[in-house]
Amino acid sequence: MKNRLRHAPRAHKDEKKLPACINHSTDTRLRMRDITPRSSGKNRLISPGLHVVFLLIGLIAVFGHPLYGAEFNYTRSIKVKSVPVNFSLINKTRETFGKLLWRGGIEMISTAKDFGGLSGITTNKDGNKFIAVSD
Repeated sequence: MKNRLRHAPRAHKDEKKLPACINHSTDTRLRMRDITPRSSGKNRLISPGLHVVFLLIGLIAVFGHPLYGAEFNYTRSIKVKSVPVNFSLINKTRETFGKLLWRGGIEMISTAKDFGGLSGITTNKDGNKFIAVSD
């Protein structure tokens, strides 16, 4: 019943009858499936078995690495120069921004090629040494 009512002629605001809704399965106009390209063997971007090769290469790259599953325990000491950073470049004595109080900052510089991109920093209880995790 609901399907019959959906395809029945409908009335518009000015009481003209609109044509019945078409049966989409038997419509003779262009259908999406008629105009979308189908992949055949000669039109494919890659051959049928090549995607399996790419999958195997990816799995070997991820799971075949010698460090996969191994603990990475590599630490070393490097020389780092630290320079204090002021809150304002213009007024070096300024320490507030509204209700915020500048507690201090440092710029850390090193010639070590592995230094940079610190992910985490922790200090000892005295505050005179720190350990950092670098990316």
